[in-house]
Amino acid sequence: MANTLDKLAVGIKGHLDRIDKNAAEWAEEALGLCVKLAEAKTKFPDLLGFGKWFDTSGFALNPHDRAAAIAMGQDPVRARDVLVATKRRSLQHVYEREFRFAHVSKTAPVKPKRPNPKRQQAFDAYDKLKAAGETPTYDTVAAEAGGISTTAVRVVFAVREAEAEREAAEAAVAADGNFGLDVDTRIAAYSAALPPNLRKKFDASIGAYKRELTRGFDEACRREYQKWKDESGITFWLKRLDELERMLTWPRNSVMLKAEYNTILRCLHPDTGAHRTAAERAEAFRLFTHYKLKMIDDEEERENARRELRSNMPKTLAEMIARKTKKTA
Repeated sequence: MANTLDKLAVGIKGHLDRIDKNAAEWAEEALGLCVKLAEAKTKFPDLLGFGKWFDTSGFALNPHDRAAAIAMGQDPVRARDVLVATKRRSLQHVYEREFRFAHVSKTAPVKPKRPNPKRQQAFDAYDKLKAAGETPTYDTVAAEAGGISTTAVRVVFAVREAEAEREAAEAAVAADGNFGLDVDTRIAAYSAALPPNLRKKFDASIGAYKRELTRGFDEACRREYQKWKDESGITFWLKRLDELERMLTWPRNSVMLKAEYNTILRCLHPDTGAHRTAAERAEAFRLFTHYKLKMIDDEEERENARRELRSNMPKTLAEMIARKTKKTA
């Protein structure tokens, strides 16, 4: 699959390079781009995997045009008819305003609906005032259009304002944060611009990716915390405390475990002691000294051991770090 994806990536980049340089062949280059993107999308089981491949390939195409190109590439016959006929040069706008509503029929093509003359006058008047650098108002649009009704004027303002808001959101997403939007806001804007069927898959993929990031971040924090404990000395002192506590309290109601007692006995027994190895004798000595505070009747010495351990422990984080720095210097 890697070779196929590499070939598709080369083809996609070629169409992107040529699409703005050869106006006469724009439709053919746009169609080739749509078809190759749609084919590449089929190579991935989920949107997240495709998105990672797309980003690492470095294609100069914003998310909205990409989604539009894939949708049109899935129906190349109808896409060719629409791309050849359109005057637009935005794949997103071609898809939203022409391709989605184009019904190609071999028997009886649907005739386009005739525009409302009064409403078209209002649109022309609004656009003319904007082109002249003026800020259109209800009154100026109505006057420029020849005194048409306020209903037609309100429709024009609603449509043009909605288009302006959508284009602003598209620009913010395409600029990837240059308008001050945080990641969550950009993701929400991108999701809202997708068709409902793609939006559901996109949101599910983003949710899975966020959960994976959270798990990875938690694991990294645990590793760094453990590393800090080990390097700063906390682990060492906690181990010393655990050893002292265990020695004084375990085994319950006795000094030591039976196996430990037998280890010492074998080394001290007149029949077997001479045959013990150096390692066995060293272990016997360690056990005997380890349980010293439990075997002798001297509470003062036990308290001294506790006091010495507490006095040697660092009292603050700064002291612990200073000890570590001094040790490694």
